[in-house]
Amino acid sequence: MSADVRLLRASDHRRMAWSNGGGTTYEVATSPEGAGLDGFDWRISLADVAASGPFSPFPGIDRSLVLVDGAGMELEIDGATTALRRHDVVHFAGEQSVSCRLTHGPTRDLNVMTRRGRCTAVVEVVDVDGPRPLTTETRGLLVVVCLEGRLLLGAEHLTPRDATVLRTSTTMSGTGTVAVSHLHPAT
Repeated sequence: MSADVRLLRASDHRRMAWSNGGGTTYEVATSPEGAGLDGFDWRISLADVAASGPFSPFPGIDRSLVLVDGAGMELEIDGATTALRRHDVVHFAGEQSVSCRLTHGPTRDLNVMTRRGRCTAVVEVVDVDGPRPLTTETRGLLVVVCLEGRLLLGAEHLTPRDATVLRTSTTMSGTGTVAVSHLHPAT
């Protein structure tokens, strides 16, 4: 892998307790690298949700959540309910009152958090079946998290929960599903 493509294996993700103590998350990547919860510009993590309950508040943070595994959950965001099925994406502000109700057992979700005024993110779930270009934009980068399948990026195979940080455009191939986070510094 080149300096413009950083591979992040699932086995290397840092395990952490949730801010509110209600569960466990696995930090996939953060910027600046090693930043704590009070100092990141952006942060991507995978959370195991074993029970219904409130989300940790993160004032000043914009959040995107992707339901990765599980039969579904309902999010109540400031009193409005949104049903999530597998691979659905929802966006909300970290200062909003958010709680979840698991509909059919435990789930895993991908969280993309950006500090407002420093960074923005656009998150999409993409099915890959054969060659798929991954295009970065000027001053931006991509974080690609494998959700399912087996994919090839350069000479490296990606399996579920593996990720890459891309600062240059490239091509991914194979069969699977990825979450692609387009991250840009705020202007």
